[in-house]
Amino acid sequence: MDNILPRASYPKHSISPSLQIHRLSAVLILIIIICAQLMTFEKLVPILDNYALFQIKNNGQIIASILVILEVMALPYLLRMSLSPLFRIVSCGMGILTGMIWLLFVGFQIGGQFNVNVLPIFGGFFASSSLLTISTTLLMVCTVGSAVWRLRKDVSYAA
Repeated sequence: MDNILPRASYPKHSISPSLQIHRLSAVLILIIIICAQLMTFEKLVPILDNYALFQIKNNGQIIASILVILEVMALPYLLRMSLSPLFRIVSCGMGILTGMIWLLFVGFQIGGQFNVNVLPIFGGFFASSSLLTISTTLLMVCTVGSAVWRLRKDVSYAA
């Protein structure tokens, strides 16, 4: 039965102190973003409605819910929790997908693709798309993405 459903286990290798700080900073960033999005959910949904992704009007609730779920599902991998091999891979993928969605929003904002003036990454806290907001978002994408990349050995041991 263990071959069909492997047990949850911790990653088999140890990590350096700098990688521990790096992954914990990525976790802190994700937790701050999740809290900001959940606390301002009623402001986040209209912001996402303005994007009209996939040519669908009023899909802000769906996108906001998916975004928060992806961010929460990325946390177990970054925290190096005891996970089954499949869930470790799924959680890693969620971290990658979260960064890609953030980059998508920044790309839309920089390219002026949609008539929006707010980046939805921080929920409804920031009411502008200033250079500071865009650069902070890019810094967060780099931090979370590089933490996921540096922990890639955890996934290779899972397979």
